[in-house]
Amino acid sequence: MSNQLEYYFSIESDLEYCARYVEFSETNFDTFSIEFARIIMAASAEIDTLAKELCKLIDSDSKANNISKYAECIQSKYPNICGVSLAIPRYGIKTQPWKDWSKNQSPNWWKSYNSIKHDRANEFHKASLKNAIDTLAGLLSITLYYLKEKNGKLLDISAFHAPRLLVFEDNTANGGLENGRIDWQYCLP
Repeated sequence: MSNQLEYYFSIESDLEYCARYVEFSETNFDTFSIEFARIIMAASAEIDTLAKELCKLIDSDSKANNISKYAECIQSKYPNICGVSLAIPRYGIKTQPWKDWSKNQSPNWWKSYNSIKHDRANEFHKASLKNAIDTLAGLLSITLYYLKEKNGKLLDISAFHAPRLLVFEDNTANGGLENGRIDWQYCLP
């Protein structure tokens, strides 16, 4: 198991625990908390690190150092990343964390992360459940793209080391990522 995936699981576990206190539903998407802020900050910092490294794997001369440059580089090899759709089936929640890249914009959750990071006193309300879910979905997808690029192949993960909250929506329909399977294979677009 990679350190990157273990880090994802750690953050995912923190978000999953929050469901004991805040029901994961659209009604509560604007609920904000210190825990959501911590999850958003940790996941976004890891996304920043992995996206930069992914860009270097895609192009060894890459100087990408911000979300816009990451988008340009990553989409040059993986143009379908904008269509990545993840779900939390047990709560009926779906998200496309990178869809804003198709409009040449930073994802809303990334903008919220920067607001929380730079102006927490005035922007703390952006540490919301919705942004925590979207950020976690962004982290899972970028982690898997990074590992695919680094290892040169799709990643097979046993059910014991599979995400507990998020699944790739496209894979749910074809059986590739159903909870409880012995082996999961991530099919990245």
